[in-house]
Amino acid sequence: MLELVVYEEDKQQQPFEALLSICPVLEDLEVWFREDESIREFAINVPSLRKVCLHVSYYWSSLERYEIDTPCLECLELADWSDSSCLVKCMPKLKKAHVDVYNTSLDGSKMISNLIQNYRISLANLFPLAL
Repeated sequence: MLELVVYEEDKQQQPFEALLSICPVLEDLEVWFREDESIREFAINVPSLRKVCLHVSYYWSSLERYEIDTPCLECLELADWSDSSCLVKCMPKLKKAHVDVYNTSLDGSKMISNLIQNYRISLANLFPLAL
């Protein structure tokens, strides 16, 4: 199990995405982004992922957008109190989700429609939510 990764900023390549791209059979991912991250955008696009726990700090001011595209995902835990744009794509195998989001840039209704077909969903502080 990989516990901690610290990487230098690379203008040519997104280090987080580069790390994910060399893990084609990754099934469980937990990421805690610190508030002093310099990443402006990232994507979690790993077809083999079954569980994602993503924590985005309220104080992470450089983040502009991120995307989660994991079609085999069964469990999602998302805590995002930043004001960045987030795209969560359809997750047909999702069985459990906990979403704690306070984000004025998030399309809450789109996220709900991508999660609504699932069995156990817990939503906390989803803002704004216009269904």
